[in-house]
Amino acid sequence: MMVVNGATIRFRNKCRVELVSHARFLFGKQIMAEHEAETMIRQLYFQLQTAYVGPAEERAEATLAVRDLLQRLRDEARADIVTALGLVEDAFANEDFYKALKLLRIMIQSEKSLDKPESFVP
Repeated sequence: MMVVNGATIRFRNKCRVELVSHARFLFGKQIMAEHEAETMIRQLYFQLQTAYVGPAEERAEATLAVRDLLQRLRDEARADIVTALGLVEDAFANEDFYKALKLLRIMIQSEKSLDKPESFVP
């Protein structure tokens, strides 16, 4: 599965895809379903994903939700998480949504290791 500019594409067999113009896209393993957004970091990922590749009519609202979640997380988080969130926020501010999502995937993988502050620094 792949999402390109808000459209979901399912592949039935192996193929080669070449995007010849700028497009917003995510591949299957990078796509989070709404029901998987169980933690604040995962909620942030889901909203950022929606702002990036969601339907056009949902992007503005998702962008506002991203800003709100970043602020809430920054206010509630430990210093080690704030550092990583700063990198996410910088990427988001520069409209590098793909990089911000990549950083959040690292944080999500490390969520179970909350006792290891260094695990949050990408």
